[in-house]
Order: sequence, then structure tokens, then C-alpha cells
Amino acid sequence: FRQRRARQMSRAIEAVSSFGVLRFLRVLWACCSALAQLLETCAESLRKLAEPEWTPEEQEAVKDAGEFKDMLRGLATLRRILWRIELAGELLVPREGGEATQDEELSDKAASLKELHDRAAAALRGARVEWSKVVADLRVLHLDIGAWEPSGCFEVGGA
Repeated sequence: FRQRRARQMSRAIEAVSSFGVLRFLRVLWACCSALAQLLETCAESLRKLAEPEWTPEEQEAVKDAGEFKDMLRGLATLRRILWRIELAGELLVPREGGEATQDEELSDKAASLKELHDRAAAALRGARVEWSKVVADLRVLHLDIGAWEPSGCFEVGGA
């Protein structure tokens, strides 16, 4: 398992040249930003359903609707997408406590890279925050999008 994981990470790092790092960070930033917006919209929809003006019968009718069930399946998929983006981000986005030191004279490229790191990290944190809101709203509504175990994914050596 560890050898497979090490080979995957090695291939990923080899594939990312210095130009590729900038491209990767831009794509990560865009994906996380879009994912955060989508999750925010989903959380707002769930929150509206939990408002007191909805009767229990109306809530149940919405929960039974095919469109709502499709949204829940979509949320389960978004959970996996967020997990995969987080996994990819671990390769090149510094952790919150591990930011680079502040040199007074950063080169233009280094400053650009730091700015992209910061934006990508902020977007990833934003997506995590929005996901936590979705999870909280699902709990309030007593909804379950199904169990999921990341260890079963090929990225961590699963099936």
C-alpha cells in the first residue's frame, strides 16, 4: 500500500513542472471557489427547508420528491469531489500553520506563487466551511446522504 501511494505521489510531483505548479494552483483555486459557491447554494436550499414556516407534511413532501433525492445524491458526489481536491491540494498547498516566511524582497515569481498558494488555500478552506454547513443542515433535517469510506478509493490504495 505504501509503495503504491509513494509511486502515485512521485508521478504526480514529476508531472508538475514549475510551470505546472502555477497552472495546478490556478485550477485548484478555481475548482475550490466554484465548489464553495455550489455548496453554499445547497446549504441555503437545505436551510430554507428547515425554516419554521414549512409544515412537517410539506417538508416530507419535498424530501420525497425525485428532484430533492437527486440533490442529495449530488451532495454525496460533491463530498467525494471535495475529498479528492483536498487530497490533491495536500501536495502543493501549504498547511494553515506552515506558511512560508515573509521575506522582504520576494522575486516576482515567488510573490506570484505565494499569492496563488494563499488564494488556493483560502478557497480550499472556504469549500470546507461550506461543506460543514451542508452537513449541519442535513443533520437539522434528519437527512442522510449515505456512508462513505475514503479508504476504499483508489487514491489511498483501495479498490
